[in-house]
Amino acid sequence: MRNRAAPAGESYDRVYRDRDLIRRIGGVLKHERGSMLVVATGIVIASVLGAVLPVLISQAVDGVAAAGVALRTVALIVGAILLIGSGSWAIDAVSTGLTARAVANVMLRLRSAVFDAVLHHDLSFYDVHPTGKIVSRLTSDTQVCSEVVSLTINIAGQIVLVGVMFAYLTTVDPILALFTALMAPALWAVAMTFRRATRRAVTHSRRSLAEVNAHVHETMSGMAVAKSFRKEELLYDQFRDVNARWFRLNWHNGAVFAAVAPALMAVMAVGTAALAHTAGLRVAWDTLTVGEWYLFLQGVKLLSWPLSFISEFWSRFQQGLAASERVFALLDAAPAVVQTGASRVDGLAGRIELRDVRFHYREAEPVF
Repeated sequence: MRNRAAPAGESYDRVYRDRDLIRRIGGVLKHERGSMLVVATGIVIASVLGAVLPVLISQAVDGVAAAGVALRTVALIVGAILLIGSGSWAIDAVSTGLTARAVANVMLRLRSAVFDAVLHHDLSFYDVHPTGKIVSRLTSDTQVCSEVVSLTINIAGQIVLVGVMFAYLTTVDPILALFTALMAPALWAVAMTFRRATRRAVTHSRRSLAEVNAHVHETMSGMAVAKSFRKEELLYDQFRDVNARWFRLNWHNGAVFAAVAPALMAVMAVGTAALAHTAGLRVAWDTLTVGEWYLFLQGVKLLSWPLSFISEFWSRFQQGLAASERVFALLDAAPAVVQTGASRVDGLAGRIELRDVRFHYREAEPVF
């Protein structure tokens, strides 16, 4: 039933491997190397600051448990928290601004390249492919494709933070740190289980949205003719069918991604409970302090954020890859007619004579 409802792709559509799509997006992003280097440096510094904060708090907890609360100690902790928070905010503000600029530049280059490719196609291309679908790839698909950059930067920052925190936890208790790290492959396996279904759902949803855009564009362009022949009701019925198909596919798309988050949260909840119990036993056996127990729980919390973000990241990342596949398919579509000659014409006699000339856009439909 779902296959019958799924809209068909264009004749120039093709399937790309994920790594090929990512490589081509990276090729567009290479013009922003300077900004990305600054952003990467900021991510590392912010990640170190983010990992320092729970370490300070855990040491303060151990200090309070051993010697009681000292006003000076509390003041120092509060001051350190404010300083680290202010530094992280400043770095994040700069990184966000540079990322937004890089994403805008990527979208600008993609749209320029797609528009240039569209101009090089002959008239037969527009006879076969509706203008609205081409416009959809030029506008909405390029925008979604460019958002992959900001998504990747956000998840990269979280991964660096987890790496710094995990490195410190290893120095505190290598066994518990390894136990914490084991949750990552389990969560990744859950996300990869839904990979193929999510990609197919996103692709069908994007194609259906292109059909809606194409129908609206063609209806608005021919509105004068439609009103002259009183075809408003027919156009509305056609739009209702196209829009209903988009609703069904978009609902299915949302249902697929909605199934990912509960599965990830279930794995994370089981892992957190097991870690809290194991670390609690080590505190009871005096092989782990209360502050270190708190530090490991904070480490799980830091780990859970990027890994729970995988569901949202995976959804939007798959949308970006599906959109980039549509964009690059249009870029790679070869024109049916390519001008190869550029001969000068001299000595015209006021008439044009054609001998043994045949031309067609489609094989079975000769133009002359």
